[in-house]
Amino acid sequence: MVEPEAGELTSVVGRLRRDALAIFRAALDASNPARLLASAFASDDARAFLSRPLHVLCVGKAAAPLAAAVAAARSLEVAEEVAIGLGGRPALPGTVEWMEASHPVPDERSERAGRRALELAARVPAGHHLLLLLSGGASSMMTVPQDGLTLADKRETTRRLLLAGAGIDDLNTVRKHLSAVKGGRLAAASRVPCLTLAISDVIGDDLSVIGSGPGVPDPSTWADALGVLARRGGRGAYPPAVVARLEAGARGAAPETPKPGDPRLAG
Repeated sequence: MVEPEAGELTSVVGRLRRDALAIFRAALDASNPARLLASAFASDDARAFLSRPLHVLCVGKAAAPLAAAVAAARSLEVAEEVAIGLGGRPALPGTVEWMEASHPVPDERSERAGRRALELAARVPAGHHLLLLLSGGASSMMTVPQDGLTLADKRETTRRLLLAGAGIDDLNTVRKHLSAVKGGRLAAASRVPCLTLAISDVIGDDLSVIGSGPGVPDPSTWADALGVLARRGGRGAYPPAVVARLEAGARGAAPETPKPGDPRLAG
């Protein structure tokens, strides 16, 4: 076997490095929020939806570029736009309301943002539409505990699930059943049609999992959420109020998340 010369090795390494950088840049370009939105907005279904005045909610790590892309789309009539993301206000038009939140564990800013999102959804007037744009981290950045639960309960549950190695499906199954905004409840709070567009950070691109599915039906159940706790340390490892809430739901003492076919999500 003939050993390659040092110069040949340097040339090969250089080509590999250039190829790797080209692949990386192509992946970034393909996931550009403005490009993705332009493509989505061009579909026949989206064009019909977007023909009405829009109330827009952008949530997640890409909230800022998504909000900027919407604001720059001259074909849209945007009545209101709220963006929920990380860090201080980015460079956005003054028409966009920016709300800072927390990730991966929610905090008081996340709860304020979640309550603002519910308030926005509930007051969209007839004849207008609700456009929900999601990206990674949305579950933590938009949180509203159900009655009987506190933000501390949700924070501790999220922390313990993460430490127990819970994947995003398991984590969001529990989150949806502790939340007043996730698992389709945001869309259910609105009287008008809601369209969800998402930049997926979930393998399989399940819209009910991305951002914990605030705008779409939820196929998971209270029993599924209890099963996650059992697999991830046991019920005794979690706040008593959380366990009690999930057990009450499994007994039928609390309403389920909106399921496929729920009339509240007909739009």
